[in-house]
Amino acid sequence: MAEESHGKQELISGYAAGTLECPKYSNRQQIIKFAYEHRIPIAEASKLLSNPEPTRPPQLPKKHPASNPGKEIDDLRKEVAKLRTQIEAITVLQPQTTTRLKTLESTVQDMQQEIAPLVELPQAIEKIEKDMATGFESNNEQLATITALLQAARPLAKPPYKPTTNTIEKAQK
Repeated sequence: MAEESHGKQELISGYAAGTLECPKYSNRQQIIKFAYEHRIPIAEASKLLSNPEPTRPPQLPKKHPASNPGKEIDDLRKEVAKLRTQIEAITVLQPQTTTRLKTLESTVQDMQQEIAPLVELPQAIEKIEKDMATGFESNNEQLATITALLQAARPLAKPPYKPTTNTIEKAQK
């Protein structure tokens, strides 16, 4: 019944319930979006958005006072000195690393230039094989044409007469 009165009231004010103009619908969409973005349940998001008081940041657990603050300070100083040494080593090695990277990049570029023809080699071999095959076919066709022309121009010559030297035939005569 309350929803009906809300819907009637909204129609009077110029928008239908469940449309983007409806304040309750818009508020619900904001809650859903907030819940999705913060990966929390919608009910919790609704409570957080309806509570006008900002939530307090979580308090860090209180640490018990150190039994020996001087030792802790000495340990921290040693740790800082160790970190400084590591930072100095990094700053010394950085120019060497940069130089090595430039050399490596140059080597890679040289290798790419050397490999490029090898990548295209299968296509080049295929083209050469195709050209050779068509060349041989063309040569064979040309030879066949020349032979046909020669045969048409003059009859085939008979092979020269060679007496057979068959001993059986001589014996019979």
